[in-house]
Amino acid sequence: MRIIRELLSLGLTVEDVRGCADRLQLLDGDTLPPRGGPGCSMASGVVQRRLAALDAEITRLSRVRDQLAARAGVEEEPETA
Repeated sequence: MRIIRELLSLGLTVEDVRGCADRLQLLDGDTLPPRGGPGCSMASGVVQRRLAALDAEITRLSRVRDQLAARAGVEEEPETA
């Protein structure tokens, strides 16, 4: 159950987790495997799709923020990484 909570907290949806639920028992213990470790590739497609969705949403929100700032006459904040 802990692994499911961790996956959800990392931004995966219930549907994402459901799509690979049959493979969760392949994971050792209650934590995610290290990158490149055994079981790591089990959900790589799900993870790649979720990352792409998050990147698209970040891009959209950044654009909305920039438009609002421009209309309100607010100076752009410096990029933080």
